Amino acid sequence: AGNTPDPVALNQDALAHRKRDELNEAERLLRRAIEIEDVQVAADSPKRPHRRNNLAIVLMRAEKLAAATELNADAWRLKAGQHDLTSGRVLFVRIALRYLLGDRDIALYLGQLKTLLRRDGLDCRGDIVPTWDIPDVLTMLRERLEPARADLLGRVAAVLNDRARVASLDACDAWRATTAVPLETPWSDDRVAPIAGG
Repeated sequence: AGNTPDPVALNQDALAHRKRDELNEAERLLRRAIEIEDVQVAADSPKRPHRRNNLAIVLMRAEKLAAATELNADAWRLKAGQHDLTSGRVLFVRIALRYLLGDRDIALYLGQLKTLLRRDGLDCRGDIVPTWDIPDVLTMLRERLEPARADLLGRVAAVLNDRARVASLDACDAWRATTAVPLETPWSDDRVAPIAGG
């Protein structure tokens, strides 16, 4: 299969398109990357949740929130028992999606993030780039969410890139009010309730 595109290259291309707001092309490339990679890697490969979460981000940017929520939940299920840096990114996207869907109840996901960030080291399984470059996503969240929520997500993104900044989260009421939750705690029903008038 010498002419099969490399999923990593497709992923990188997709990220470049996402940052230029070329979301249909980003989605197409990531779907293709997942299709190819799923044939190549083991069922428990850390690449699977990573790639699905990247696609969830593109769908979130494209305001396809139900599809994004489904993929993000798939990514979390695939992380079971092998939590790492990607798990933090999956939780970030989950919290962002819940907020965008008008859901205030994010205690479970914030609590799991608190548990994750208390770990000694957050390995990077699956050979992913350790720095997460999502300025376009943070801009969208600042435009769409109330300031306190956008601020919390901005701080979470910064902490995922630099654990030394974890204390900055204490500036957020939601974070201070959150109790750590075990990572094994199942997420609530993943179906997205249709938003009135949506």
